[in-house]
Amino acid sequence: MIKIFHLSDLHLGALRDRYLIKCEDKALNEVIKVAEREQPDFIVISGDIFDSNIPSISRVARMAEFLKSLKEMKISTYAIYGSHDFSPTRSTMVEVLSRGGLIKVIEGSIEDKGVYLAGAHGRVGALEVKEFPVFSSPPGNVPSIFAFHTAITEAVMGRIVMKAEQMMPASKLPKGFTYYAGGHVHKRIEWRYDGSPLNYPGPLFIGYGIDDLEDYLKGEDRGFYVVELDERNAKFRYCRIRPVEGRFSQVEADGLSSEEVVREVEARLKGLRRGEIALLKLRGMLKSGRRAEVVSKVERIRESLKAQDIYLYVNDRNLLDPKLKEAPKEGKKDKYLEDLVKLFPKEADVELITAIIDALGVEKAQGMKKEVYEKQVIQEVKKLVGEI
Repeated sequence: MIKIFHLSDLHLGALRDRYLIKCEDKALNEVIKVAEREQPDFIVISGDIFDSNIPSISRVARMAEFLKSLKEMKISTYAIYGSHDFSPTRSTMVEVLSRGGLIKVIEGSIEDKGVYLAGAHGRVGALEVKEFPVFSSPPGNVPSIFAFHTAITEAVMGRIVMKAEQMMPASKLPKGFTYYAGGHVHKRIEWRYDGSPLNYPGPLFIGYGIDDLEDYLKGEDRGFYVVELDERNAKFRYCRIRPVEGRFSQVEADGLSSEEVVREVEARLKGLRRGEIALLKLRGMLKSGRRAEVVSKVERIRESLKAQDIYLYVNDRNLLDPKLKEAPKEGKKDKYLEDLVKLFPKEADVELITAIIDALGVEKAQGMKKEVYEKQVIQEVKKLVGEI
């Protein structure tokens, strides 16, 4: 019997907030603790170790420490590229770790410890969907693992929102593998293909972005799979990782004054404990007062909580001043995108446009210099449109 850990979508380098990075490090430490206890034969990472092909040196160093700890326990780590850390020229930090002997990139097919491994790299813009390589069936007398970084239509349909062009039918996957190790999908999903488990573990912590943090605080699973397999069967269990506790709150400002919104915020944040985090979403049109008043007072609340070792993150992009005659209706952005698709049915990429809008709307972190913030936003947009 062979035992492996199946991880995916670490996205190291995506987080900018220092406390969230500490929580990310705690998640990596938890994997090491479980590995010490479980002693897997090796680990498979199904792409997006990093959030870009050239991430910050500090995050690369942290990953190197993680991999070195595993290597000292004689646990090998195998990986494929994801859409974020892929580079057609292999100008990536994953390649640096590979050449340093800390990680093994799965190219085509390989065998180790009596296990047959094969994998298909994810590519920027999900290009692997159009050019998915053809693989032979594995030998039938050994356990086999197929790693991929692609959304499989039948597995994810109804569970996530994604354009059909960004998904791939299961029929393109090779048949006969004992276990299918999926990546790219930021949600835990368990499915079966050709009689074998096909699993997406989702991010190890929060992956990237405010949406992942919101889902995490709502209790969505984060972690990895522990898989035991022989040449015919694979049994698995999910190891849940929860490096920090906290809460998510959404305050609707419609019909409320700025003072009433602040009082509601204070009520929602009561009872938080040392070391916890909170995500606060403010939305709607104020009846009276000013948006700036709410933002200023919430910022003072945030500073007060930080002094107590409690960390508050705020999304107030949809909080509106009463001077506006009409608040943007829910789904208005979706309608604009639908109109755009009608005008340019071949050219419009709804997922890309939405991602660019979200990237432009990311708020400047507390204490971040304006020039650093602007450079970060520009780099993110360039990455989305393929200029980086």
